[in-house]
Amino acid sequence: MKFKLKLPVETPYFTVGEIPAITAGAVFQDDRRLACEKEHAERLKAAIYEGTVITLNPATYAPNDKDGTGYPKPLKGCGFGGIDIDAQLVTINQLIKFAKTLNIEINTPEIKPTLSGTERSNMLKMLLFMATDAYGYDPDKTRNDLTGDNKNSLSAKMQRVGIDVSNDTVRRYLKEAKKLS
Repeated sequence: MKFKLKLPVETPYFTVGEIPAITAGAVFQDDRRLACEKEHAERLKAAIYEGTVITLNPATYAPNDKDGTGYPKPLKGCGFGGIDIDAQLVTINQLIKFAKTLNIEINTPEIKPTLSGTERSNMLKMLLFMATDAYGYDPDKTRNDLTGDNKNSLSAKMQRVGIDVSNDTVRRYLKEAKKLS
């Protein structure tokens, strides 16, 4: 049986602790919901341990490093020994991926970009600046690690945090941005 759940698009991140309540709510609306939440919590933590769901540090929004147990390391400098796994963040894409393993289909409203020509140009210029400044991209080279098919490509780095963008898309936008600068 397939269950459906609608999420607001304005919510790009969820905490690990709130996801089981969200997914269980798609399955049961009665007294069975609490048992379902517990099961979903166990399955979510197993998926985090296996690396199929990636958590983010709520202070930096960067992927968490894993400790020897396979779980994300507690975050230092955040109170008593770090932030509990339940407080760590998961992107909406990671939530959708996890929900599919539970036979839950999550519908989000489609975002239609409404950028003016100037806004688009400025956004592309910012993308080019960030790629060159932060990632060492050289727009004058014909081959760049950032746009290639390797673990250091921008596409691979984005996929590690749950954002799925192809290498071809990255190359296309960087090429377009180079023409504007």
